[in-house]
Amino acid sequence: MITIDDFKGNRYSEEERKYRLEKLQMEIDLEEVDVEIIPFLETINNFNIILTIQSCCGHDGVNNARAYLDFRSRLNAEHTVDMILKPLQKKYVHELYISFMGLEDDKLRYHLRLDNKIWRGQLGFLIAILNNIHFPEFFYSTAPEWFKMMEKYEG
Repeated sequence: MITIDDFKGNRYSEEERKYRLEKLQMEIDLEEVDVEIIPFLETINNFNIILTIQSCCGHDGVNNARAYLDFRSRLNAEHTVDMILKPLQKKYVHELYISFMGLEDDKLRYHLRLDNKIWRGQLGFLIAILNNIHFPEFFYSTAPEWFKMMEKYEG
């Protein structure tokens, strides 16, 4: 039986992708994933550029859980930082915290601590970035719609 410990390397493999997507679907079926974030996770994972690992849409109240998204990348670390993380950080300089995990055991993952009030806009912008990487000519023709959607969530 394959376990998460079987996957090594700072870029995810197709085997790891299959494993993690099956695990995510099982967690969705068991209602262990925040319903509001599921469409974002599905869209992000469909690009096959990054792969979501863990997420939360944030919960105010007793636990005061922060919104976050953890992911692994198919790109090397330099391209992930330059093409995905830097644009996110530039737009959300005060509302986004980025950290790197798993460097010590060769399983690099990226952790985005999002703002509980505007996480939808932040993930919408991440989707726009992934869209630009995957379909550069399509992004430029649809960018105004993406930015309108983000303003709706941030406003």
